[in-house]
Amino acid sequence: MDYPRDLREHLQILENKGKLVRIKREINKDTELHPLVRLQFRGLPQEERKAFLFENVVDARGKKYGIPVVVCALGASRGIYALGMNCDPGKIQDKWAEVQLNPIEPVIIGDGPVHEEVHAGDGLLEHVGIEEFPIPISTPGYDAGPFVSSPYWVTKDPETGIVNVGTYRVHIKSPTKTGIMWHSVDQHIARHWAKCRQKGIPLQAALVVGAAPNIGLVSVTKLSTEVNEFAFAGAIAGYPVELVKCKTIDVEVPAYAEIVFEGELSMNEVEPEAPFGEALGYMGHRKWMPYFTVKCITHRKNPIWQAFLSQFPPSESSMIRGIGRDGAVYKYLKYDCNQPWVTQVVMHEATGSAGLMVIQVSELEQSKVWETLEAASKWVIPNSPNTKLIMAVGEDIAPRDADALNWSFSFRVQPHRDCRIKTYPGKSLMDYSLAHPRAAFERDARYERMPEASHLLVNSTRKWEYPPVSLPKKEFMERALKIWEEEKLPPLKLKQPWWGYELGYWPAEFEEQASLAVDGEYQRVGDMLAKQRRQLE
Repeated sequence: MDYPRDLREHLQILENKGKLVRIKREINKDTELHPLVRLQFRGLPQEERKAFLFENVVDARGKKYGIPVVVCALGASRGIYALGMNCDPGKIQDKWAEVQLNPIEPVIIGDGPVHEEVHAGDGLLEHVGIEEFPIPISTPGYDAGPFVSSPYWVTKDPETGIVNVGTYRVHIKSPTKTGIMWHSVDQHIARHWAKCRQKGIPLQAALVVGAAPNIGLVSVTKLSTEVNEFAFAGAIAGYPVELVKCKTIDVEVPAYAEIVFEGELSMNEVEPEAPFGEALGYMGHRKWMPYFTVKCITHRKNPIWQAFLSQFPPSESSMIRGIGRDGAVYKYLKYDCNQPWVTQVVMHEATGSAGLMVIQVSELEQSKVWETLEAASKWVIPNSPNTKLIMAVGEDIAPRDADALNWSFSFRVQPHRDCRIKTYPGKSLMDYSLAHPRAAFERDARYERMPEASHLLVNSTRKWEYPPVSLPKKEFMERALKIWEEEKLPPLKLKQPWWGYELGYWPAEFEEQASLAVDGEYQRVGDMLAKQRRQLE
């Protein structure tokens, strides 16, 4: 398909495919908008979730906005995510590997729609600055204000000049000031900030809101620090991302973005940021962080505000971050670590796409299974420190199905033999199992040594051949399904496995006797067994 160059074309594609809901009634962005979208994550199957476009937005003070708000345009479902990746849903991991192996460098053009309106200098507040835009409250009743939940922060490494695009939440504090939150000093923007502090120079940053889906998907995914991340976005689309230079800072941004806030992060001052409802399922603690001073606002005429649905899993945030992590780990294991037996990697949405990582392998040689688990552990510690369980499963286990994982663990694992614990210094106090939330704020302020964290490696593959799975063979189940449909019984959401299959141990004698049984020849089976009688001593 022709890849959309901006958010508007992407929304049209979603609508054409029946994946966009338009809400025309008046909606309060502070109390109604996010709760309404949240309902589909609590009551619908993943594949039935859609993007929501709110066309008539007001705030708690009664202010009316002429700017629509879109939520869940990137990751309400795997189908929507796959549209953003420009591939079939079953090919997402292979596409992520291809993207990382074959980046397409961006190009800089003279001008673009994002500069149709410019507010800077004496005119910065002519449209009330940040308050011009309908920024929703994500967790009404708990959040400390509106947050930009879908920011694409663009910064440059002051030593190498390499560009990072990252999503770090934004606390709105005034018409010209915001907070920012990075949960770990390992985040790329945190490294840029630390380097600028050492050099005694400000960190210039552009905060982008609303763009083609490839920009957003790259922004939430941990990728190489040695490549301009816009090059990965170009690889998703199949053509270079077009960038324009910012008006007041030395940073380039997507020419077809909806809105850009240009400014600098404070270097020598920090202030409290949050609380905010986090994707791990709890309110995020308050933390000492730098603040962002806005110097210029540029946007398209009639812009669209884009937001993520974060907070309690499952959510859009856990979906898109998890799939991106899946792709990053898949590429790392299969290509960087040269492990061709890795067939899938899944970060479970119900754990915030962090707590549980499942790696599907085709190789039953146990040394290779452990090689994969140990390599995954090395990736997780810096990149996904909230991961608690890394499990390897065989090809017959559906890695997204919790029931299948429970079954595999119950009957393919001996904990004393098949489990290992890895410990390391914690990375983020957002995980309240590390320390009491009362301690988080002051601990972050003093940069104390982090408490010890750990995760569990589990080899849940079969160590030898098993008898078949105890379900009817495929042909019998398919016949039963046809009868079900002919009878117009309720639609089924079948989960794997729904027919029996062999797992290596099934003697020819057993197969012959089962075949005779379904042909009505059970007495012949009785005769065979009678011939095998033995006398007891």
